[in-house]
Amino acid sequence: MQEAVGLLLLLRDIHEPATPGWWPPAVGWWVLAVLVVLVIVLIYAITLTLFKRYKAKAAYREAMKSIGLIQLGSQSQFEKLTELNSLLKRAALTKTSEESVAALHGKNWIGFLQNTSGKQKFSEEVLKILAFTQYQPPSAFAPVSAQDFETVFETSKYWLKHNL
Repeated sequence: MQEAVGLLLLLRDIHEPATPGWWPPAVGWWVLAVLVVLVIVLIYAITLTLFKRYKAKAAYREAMKSIGLIQLGSQSQFEKLTELNSLLKRAALTKTSEESVAALHGKNWIGFLQNTSGKQKFSEEVLKILAFTQYQPPSAFAPVSAQDFETVFETSKYWLKHNL
């Protein structure tokens, strides 16, 4: 028994393992870090896309505000149609950025509007009204019916919506 006690005295105490360090983190922390980075990148991409869309539609918003002011203004039909024509011309210049658009008038201007109008084409009455009020003197202007006048503005709004 003496011998057993002597052997027990030779044994060392139990060692506790060293406390684990903070590096490398567990797999769960790596997954969380990747998810946080992905969410930040996703939020940035969505914000950037929405901002670009908002900025791209600035010309459209401005044109619609102008067309509303023209339509509700107290000018004569001739003045309103002349302003509408110049608004469409400015919008076309914004869209195409070609200087040749600025020189279009008459049948060429009508052709340009028809070619860029998409599915809803301008009616013949609307085209005549837009083409002939562009450069004629106010004394030569024959008033148009209220329905045709409204159609001109509605078709122009459609053109602006699909071209800006």
